[in-house]
Amino acid sequence: MPDYVPDNLFKQCPMCGFTWHCLKDFVSDESILFIGFQTGLQASTSGCFLFNHLRCATTLAVPLEAFTDLSAEPIPSASCETRGLEWEFCLSKAEDKPCPTTCVCHYVHHISFVLHHWTSHRLEH
Repeated sequence: MPDYVPDNLFKQCPMCGFTWHCLKDFVSDESILFIGFQTGLQASTSGCFLFNHLRCATTLAVPLEAFTDLSAEPIPSASCETRGLEWEFCLSKAEDKPCPTTCVCHYVHHISFVLHHWTSHRLEH
């Protein structure tokens, strides 16, 4: 299956071809399990949220920018690490606490929290 996703779709599975038309359909789908975030090469604003697609046992990567509807805040321009701040939580470090400054890692932490609780709540019902 090609990785091409038409403009009127949110995501298409490259393994089985299943499609989701919007973010809400995607995160509400019981066959989608949120597993984490993978930083881009520079740990700045690039990166993807990762999901297991249980229908076909593949992992789906969805760019950070696709989740802007889940936050009232805009995506910050750089992570603490790329700004030279070493103490704060950064996307490239294994920490659980969000960065105390306004940076992309704080944004990712917030969106990850929303996604985790959305999918966990969905699975409880």
